Amino acid sequence: MKAAAKRWSYPAKHLKKRSWSDIEVLNASGNFVIRLDLSVRGFTPAGKKKWQRDVPRDRTSGSSNHHSAELIQTAGVLIMSYRHPARTIRAETGPLVTNVIEALDPATGRTLWKTVISLFVTVLDSTVYTALCRAQQTGRRDECMLSARDAQTGRVLWTIPTEHMPYIVDGDGTTLAMGTRPEGYGGKYWLTALDKRTGARLGLRVDARRFAGGRPVKGDYFSDTYVADGRVVLVTSRINQQAENCDVTEAARDVRTGKRVWHAAWQDPGCEYGQRWEGSSLPRVTGDGTLTLRDPATGKVTWKAEQPGGTILAADGGNVLVSSDEVLTLYGKARTWTLHAGKTRSFLTKERVLLTYSDATLAYDVGTGEPLGEAKGSSAGLGDGWVATTTTDHDNEKTIITVYRL
Repeated sequence: MKAAAKRWSYPAKHLKKRSWSDIEVLNASGNFVIRLDLSVRGFTPAGKKKWQRDVPRDRTSGSSNHHSAELIQTAGVLIMSYRHPARTIRAETGPLVTNVIEALDPATGRTLWKTVISLFVTVLDSTVYTALCRAQQTGRRDECMLSARDAQTGRVLWTIPTEHMPYIVDGDGTTLAMGTRPEGYGGKYWLTALDKRTGARLGLRVDARRFAGGRPVKGDYFSDTYVADGRVVLVTSRINQQAENCDVTEAARDVRTGKRVWHAAWQDPGCEYGQRWEGSSLPRVTGDGTLTLRDPATGKVTWKAEQPGGTILAADGGNVLVSSDEVLTLYGKARTWTLHAGKTRSFLTKERVLLTYSDATLAYDVGTGEPLGEAKGSSAGLGDGWVATTTTDHDNEKTIITVYRL
């Protein structure tokens, strides 16, 4: 495969104790942003460095693993969340950690607005949802507050009281799903539907362990929540060690009445379907091993594989990427194509299938499967038409971050 066209590169001091999450590259409104551990740096589309922000380290924690900066881009701004270095408050039910939220102009690094929150932040569309709680939780209705803020200005759109630590799990154009649970582990995890415009509570409020109806889910389990077309859908996956698979339960409830609309249960032989994809499709493996995707609002099958076997790696509402014995098959609207890929992580963008390996990222045309280019190095970020990788210089003193055009 031919080499991908290099746009620009940036040498940085080598992070000797780096982990996979220490380096991150984003494209925000055409400008590139690089996070190197706790240092955030902004670049023009051509790779000229314009600004740098060094996030203060949390000195109350003995391990740097508990402290990092999270970056989210939305509505032309960069939302940065990090632990406040001096405001870790310990309560009777466990530590309540106060975070800092800043909205930055990705072109200049200028702070557009700033606030202090309690731990959780969610960004959906052009809105930032933040929580603020008292240090000691007693379960009173006004123990915590959930606020919706305009991402560009920080203006508070609405604020509602909640009895426990709140966070927004998912949402669509009209409805939000809010989760609340006592600080720390244990206790009931409530799912509540909210009106997106006002924050008013709708009719749905249910203990997540009883969401599907019948007996509550017991033991440890993984869950994912979807909001679609007036429904809140909860998918729970619990490891069944005796059967050597995962028991998956799916259920949808009406956001206004709270009544159950549909319900399904199945066995995931590889325990591989913990993620969600663009288009919010629900994966399911039938009894004979055939892969399917379903509409979360109705539970109806929207796509079915041509033959049993394989694993769904990615889906975007129009294309489905399936792996079987290290062979990738893309089922597209126009055509189906395959390639031998080996063990890889895969991503779908609007026009590309990107396969990331430890030492390279390969790009293929999503419509035809034609190979387009190879970017050398370990992947640090990707998007429509670009990928960023990292390599180390010969003296092992600098990390070279390179942005390629794909």
